[in-house]
Parts: sequence; structure tokens; C-alpha cells
Amino acid sequence: MDIDVIIVGGGPAGLSAALLLGRCRREVLLCDDGKPRNGASCAIHGLHGREGRSPSVFLYEARDELARYKSVSIRSTRVQDVRIAGDRFAFACTDGTTGLASRVLLATGIVDELPEISGIEALYGVSVHHCLYCDGFEYFGKPVAALGKGTRAPTLPS
Repeated sequence: MDIDVIIVGGGPAGLSAALLLGRCRREVLLCDDGKPRNGASCAIHGLHGREGRSPSVFLYEARDELARYKSVSIRSTRVQDVRIAGDRFAFACTDGTTGLASRVLLATGIVDELPEISGIEALYGVSVHHCLYCDGFEYFGKPVAALGKGTRAPTLPS
């Protein structure tokens, strides 16, 4: 496979990049391992045009929009290797896809790590959230607790 750009990550940033590159008629491969950061969330917040939408609906609709751009391919795979190959980048994916790309765009986002508290997994995305800016609106006037450590610890106003 010989392409212009390989995009590593299929969240909002990777999908937006694929959309713009597709509109520029660039040959693009978007690779996503199907483990979105907000997969446990009930709704997206803070993204214009998608406020309150389910993350899975957002991904489905964004991928559906990309289908009209024939130069954009999407694979449900993880990029496992990228190496410099002359003036290009050789890549290999876990599904066996390999090729050369002129550019590599990393849109992998971040990974949230839950604290080691028994039973927290069942509450994550329901009443335990990573970001009060994203999910705090719904808790206005209700008691909340914030947990963090080191420089990420919450501070109380003076």
C-alpha cells in the first residue's frame, strides 16, 4: 500500500484530519484499534454539533461521512511499527497491512487510568468521570468529590 498519510487513531482528531485530507484528495489510511477514550461515557460534551450525543453514534456518523471520500480508507487495526524508509515511512499494522506513507499523523489521544478503588469500573462513565469540565454540568448543586495526586490533585478555592 502506497499512501500520502497514515493516521494513527480514529477519535475526533483523527477523523477530522481524515475528512480534511480526503477533501484534498489525499490517499489516506486511518487506523483505529476500537478502544475510544470516551467509550464508557454516556454522552459527548464540549464538541459543537455533537453535544449530548453518544460516543458510539458520533463515531458511526463520522465514519459514514468519510465513506464519500474514496481516497480515505479506514481499518480496524493498530499500527504496530513505523520506520523511516528513505524519504517515506514504512508502516505495519496488527492486521497484516503494510505500506509506505509520505506522512504520519499521530492522533492517539490519551489514556485515562482509573485509581485502584474496588468497584470503580462499574461506575466509570456513569457517576465516576475523569473531567469535571466535561461532565460536571450535570452535577450542579449536588455533592461531588474530586480525586487526584501530585500536581493533578484538585485544590479548593481560598
